[in-house]
Amino acid sequence: MLPKSSFTRKDVTVKLIDDYMNIPEKRLKWDKSIRHYKIVEKNNDEVYLLHYIIRSPMLFVSERDIVDKRYDFYVNGIYYDFSSSVKDDLIPIEEDVMRITDHCSVCKIYEENDCFNIISITQVDSKFNVPPAMLSVQLPIKYQDWYDSMIKEMNEGSG
Repeated sequence: MLPKSSFTRKDVTVKLIDDYMNIPEKRLKWDKSIRHYKIVEKNNDEVYLLHYIIRSPMLFVSERDIVDKRYDFYVNGIYYDFSSSVKDDLIPIEEDVMRITDHCSVCKIYEENDCFNIISITQVDSKFNVPPAMLSVQLPIKYQDWYDSMIKEMNEGSG
C-alpha cells in the first residue's frame, strides 16, 4: 500500500506507477537491483517478451537473468500483470550469469481511497542458497527500499 501522501507530485496515477515499474528507461533510473531491463519483442500493447538481469545481492553469488513473457492490461482503471519465465534461445546467457527458468508472478495495482494498492504474488527459485530465516528478515527490508527508491524517482523525475 502506497499512501498518496508519499508523493509530492499530484499527477500520480495507477498508469504512472505502472510506467515507472515497467518502462525500461524509467525502471533503470531507480531500480539499482537490475543491471539490464529490455523489452525484446512486443506482440501488441499487452503481450511482450522481457529480458532482465538482476545484480548479485551478495558476494560470491552470480547475477541472475530472466526471460519473461508478460501479459498486462487495464480493466476499469485496475492494472493487471501476469508473467512467467520462458526458455528462449534468442537471448544467450552471459558468462557468469545464471538463468532463472521457473519464475511466475501476478500483479494488481489499483487506487482506493487515499492509497495505491499493489498486490504482487511471485514464485521463483532464484537459486540462492540463503537460509529461510535470513530471507524472512531481508525481504521486507528490500521491498521497502525498492518502493522508497521508486517513490523518490517518481517525485524527482520528469515524467
